[in-house]
Amino acid sequence: MEVNKGLAPLPMAITTTSTSNLNSELLIGIAGYLAEVGYQLMFYPGGLKKSISLTQGGRLSDGLIYVLLSRDWKRFKKELILEFKKIRQPFVIIHSTRESLPFPHIGLDTQKGGFLATEHLLNKHQYKEIGFVDTQFSYQHHQDLFRGYKQALATYSVPFKRDLLFRCSSYLAPAGYKLMDNIISQRKKKLPRALLTVSLPLALGIMKKCNEVGIRIPEDLALIAFGDTFDENYILSGLT
Repeated sequence: MEVNKGLAPLPMAITTTSTSNLNSELLIGIAGYLAEVGYQLMFYPGGLKKSISLTQGGRLSDGLIYVLLSRDWKRFKKELILEFKKIRQPFVIIHSTRESLPFPHIGLDTQKGGFLATEHLLNKHQYKEIGFVDTQFSYQHHQDLFRGYKQALATYSVPFKRDLLFRCSSYLAPAGYKLMDNIISQRKKKLPRALLTVSLPLALGIMKKCNEVGIRIPEDLALIAFGDTFDENYILSGLT
């Protein structure tokens, strides 16, 4: 979406269905660029249909940016594509899947990210026992990360072991802490050599527990997390 520099700009509207940390980092970057080119930012959180109706009440902005991370894309295609067809303003969709959409869009290739992270552990460090830490929620970008993880294992002829797939009750640090406590108690000295987590807070919880029991990161346990947010209460040592 091109920014109009010829006329006094109307605000640029951003609508998002999530207030996750990843969304926050993304929005900070967008807002910074818009400020540089003289645009103000209107933010519409909440349900997608509601935000579409809010932005269609009149030409309140020069353009719309829809941030749709963690969407259920089957539901999106079934229920919401017709809503987007009603939009008459310039707009772009930012999402976290490799899906192709019939609208201007930017997709984050999280499957490739999962592949590259796993490949780093397999190829550079020669680790074979690599666990994947997910949540109980079936977010699309979690599924893509997991596909990339399994793809890398297959590429390097490392069999996927179901007992190295761990699920947490949430993506927050306490869930990671509890998971690591369970792994230590159940597996004793046979810990995975590396863990990939779908969120940084999960990794921070894992790190906190490891620090308490003397497991060194990355010397004893390599750890890779997706996302770049932090909680200062849990930062104790470096990620892989």
